[in-house]
Parts: sequence; C-alpha cells; structure tokens
Amino acid sequence: MKAELAQIAQAYEAASRYPSFSQPVFSKEALEQFMPETPSAVSLPFPREDGRPGVRISLSLDRYQYFPADTLLWKLDLQDPEGRKSWQARLSVRALSGAVLIPEQAVADVVQGVLSLPEPQPGVTEYQLQVRIESEGERYFISAPFRLNPAVARINGLSWAHQDGPWLNMALSTDVFLPGYYFLSANLYNAMNGEPVVHLEAEQRLAAGSTTMTLKAHGSALRARGDAGPYVLKDIRLIRGAEEGEPEDLAGQPPGAPVPVPGFALDTWDDTPWEDPEAAERTEFLKKLAGFSQEP
Repeated sequence: MKAELAQIAQAYEAASRYPSFSQPVFSKEALEQFMPETPSAVSLPFPREDGRPGVRISLSLDRYQYFPADTLLWKLDLQDPEGRKSWQARLSVRALSGAVLIPEQAVADVVQGVLSLPEPQPGVTEYQLQVRIESEGERYFISAPFRLNPAVARINGLSWAHQDGPWLNMALSTDVFLPGYYFLSANLYNAMNGEPVVHLEAEQRLAAGSTTMTLKAHGSALRARGDAGPYVLKDIRLIRGAEEGEPEDLAGQPPGAPVPVPGFALDTWDDTPWEDPEAAERTEFLKKLAGFSQEP
C-alpha cells in the first residue's frame, strides 16, 4: 500500500506541473489514453462439430462514430485451415431492436467494401453491421457495432492561433446545431515528423449558431516536448453532454482532415511556470499518505 501511494503521488505531481487541459505527450504509447475512439472490430471462432479445424472470421470498421452521408469502410478476414476459395456474403445494417436501416444486399467482394450511411431512425443511435456468410453449404454470422447520429455541431477548421503570454491559443470555427454544454478534445502533433506533442481539452456552454471553441496549449508543455512546430490538430472529438431528461451524450462532427497550426520559437514564450495551488495541496496530501501509511 505504501509503495502504491508513493507511485500515485509521484504520477500526480508530474502531471500537475502542467494544466490538466494541456498535458505533454512524451511517447506514442502514452498517446493511447488520449485517443478519442477505437474502431469497431470483432473476431469470432466457428468450430466444426466433426472435429475438422474450425473457421475464424473477423469483421472490422474504419471508425465507431459515424454521421449521415458518411462512408463506412468494412473489412472481412476469413481464415479457414482448409483453404476454401468460394465465399458469398450478404450485408445489412440494423438497429439493436432489429429495425432495418439498410436492407440486406449481396456483395461482390467479400474482403472489403463501403456503405453510404443514410439518416438514422429517429431517436436511434446504436446500430450493427450484420454479415451473413456462406461457403460450401456452411453458414456463418458476424456483426460489428457502431454509432450513427446527426451531428449536433460541426468543427470547420482553425479560425486563428496566436501567442498570449505563456499560452498558444487555437480558436476552432464551430457551427452549433443543438445548444448545450460541449466537451472538446484534440491532440497536437508536430506537422513534420508526426510526433505527438500535447493533449488538449476545453469545455463550455454553446448557443446555436456559428461560434468558436478555443484550445489552449501552455508554453511549459511545449517546452517540455522541445517542439516549436509547426503543428497539426488531430484526433478531434466534440461531445455534447446529455441534459436532464436526455438519454445520452451526442457527438459533434470533427473536420475531415488534420487542422494546421503555426509554430512559434520556444524562446519567445513567456516562461511563467504553471501553478495550481489546489494541485500542490493534493500532492502534499498524497505524499503524507505515502509516508505515514501502514501496511495492513
């Protein structure tokens, strides 16, 4: 217990050197905790009753969150130790209730393909891509889940970016279709080598209409990474939190490409360190716990 508390205290102290909404990312491994979503993927074994080696079928989608008129890219991986070449597949999209969004259709290529997504059914956001496969009299079924909802807001790109004391402020042009409280996150990368630099977050209540949301990178986080840019914003995620009586959070639509952000020489930043008195108090509290805790 004592050693675990000491590790927690050290990790919290290291993170609190920077704003919680502007955290440096020191490796691609550390970046994983800041990725907005994991593409939908399912892999299932299909054993044979007669003892012959079974089949494994995998179905993957290029994303988990989609919007109307998006193109869904799907891929099938068919592994059969017997090496059969003849496969037929039929696809459909259904809500979890079973209601049909895209009727079943045969596909010419059973390895990969695309679907153009229509408007979702009213009030329904959870769907499955269902695949029925047949080969030499044997039938298989596999499905992969995804979300589909009309965008409650849309991020168009960068309105402006400039230095302000120790901050790099980046205002993103945003069209809001449904007012509410929004949460924005993104990862800032070096535009030249693709290395992650800083994870950024912002939140605010937005009225309907055209506005901006501003991400703020602290100079201490940029200096910690030794990266003066230029940059790009990627992995952008915009979520409207559910209001009282609403069943779920809803996604806003990110831009379709990385957002370029200009860089600034590191020696031009105000070198004011980030200070959070409450974080310092919590760090001291954790250290005391680590120092005086007794093993059970």
